[in-house]
Amino acid sequence: MKEEVLKVVMGFLDKSYISYVIPSHCLNAYMNRVPQKLRSLLGKPTILSETVVERGCVPHTGLALHGVTPTGERGTYIEVYRGYLPPLPSFTPAQCVISPDGNIVGCRYLLQKRYVDASCVEQDLPNQVSEDELREYVMRVFRSLDSEGLWLYVIDCEKKLTLVRALEKKIIQY
Repeated sequence: MKEEVLKVVMGFLDKSYISYVIPSHCLNAYMNRVPQKLRSLLGKPTILSETVVERGCVPHTGLALHGVTPTGERGTYIEVYRGYLPPLPSFTPAQCVISPDGNIVGCRYLLQKRYVDASCVEQDLPNQVSEDELREYVMRVFRSLDSEGLWLYVIDCEKKLTLVRALEKKIIQY
């Protein structure tokens, strides 16, 4: 019996670099909720990569800014979400900064109360990612980045990691 799968798309809104990692059927649903005036400011969705995930899976998804943090220091900034990362999230991710030599400088472990599931619906999150899991995921993503820039990723329920670099459309799977 073949397992039911989801096609997960990874990309960004082209005028704003707001990123998304979400089942393909959810992307239009999210964008249709955004007022037309705002949609024209954000730009159209750009799909960089597609990957397949089991339907019942609640993965870890997010983004990594490799080489420089949002505040301009050398290092890497990684966000971790439980569930899918919609274009305009209504919840806050856990965030970590890693020094250029690979040491975690610090993490903001923010309790995520909601997540987006495979049916594109925000649900109450029953179990958080633990602080140990957060550090494990962050270091796994960090060690897999092979060039500077903006990366999107998904870690599925089988622990398979898919990374895509936003500007070069470079895809890595482990």
